[in-house]
Amino acid sequence: GAGAEAAALDVRDAGAFDAAVAAAMERHGRLDYLFNNAGTGVGGEAKDYTLDDWRYVVEVNLMGVIHGVQAAYPRMIRQGFGHLVNVASVAGWLPSPFTTVYGTTKHAVVGLSRSLGLEARPHGVRVSVVCPGVIRTPILVGGGRHGRVKLDVPVESQRAYWEPLRPMDPDLFAAKVLARVARGQAMIIEPAWWRLMWWLNGLSPGLADWIAYRRYVRTKAELEAAARGAPRSQ
Repeated sequence: GAGAEAAALDVRDAGAFDAAVAAAMERHGRLDYLFNNAGTGVGGEAKDYTLDDWRYVVEVNLMGVIHGVQAAYPRMIRQGFGHLVNVASVAGWLPSPFTTVYGTTKHAVVGLSRSLGLEARPHGVRVSVVCPGVIRTPILVGGGRHGRVKLDVPVESQRAYWEPLRPMDPDLFAAKVLARVARGQAMIIEPAWWRLMWWLNGLSPGLADWIAYRRYVRTKAELEAAARGAPRSQ
């Protein structure tokens, strides 16, 4: 029931990002929200990454957010209001074996958002960081359209890896997140059961590491078995 516009944008291009934000403000006279949502990843162990893999994910997941902040935040300060919403992940505060470069960037986005949120408050600007759990999007298999996978395992095994973590429907996820953004919450974790993991990680990081390590060892064995017994994934 609302109007919308679309524009192509590579978030790695700071100039293009700034131009897109400037054009939106020129058309509408204000900037209420900026959602930094673009993300990608490399599936597999860090021992198999190349420097290009690291740079690629850092450029999208971290520098893309920074480019958005640089484009929108000064303009929001000048107008005296606005809300930056940066999408990180539960991998921004939990260890994430098999997606180490992804977790690295998401930790950085959480830190950026929490620090910037304090600086922004006196200017009337809000900052929220969204930490999704597992959401049923294409990124779960093959890294999505723009991701990369270093694991030679079938698609079915990649899907099976995520199922115990109860992936949420993306439309339901979006509705829940938007409601919490509207309330101005600084840290937004959905699905709700991941908030227990947030609490556990804060209470005992060592226990959270132990749980993640156990899952890593079990999953590594399962994926290696799948790679030996199944045809190559597409």
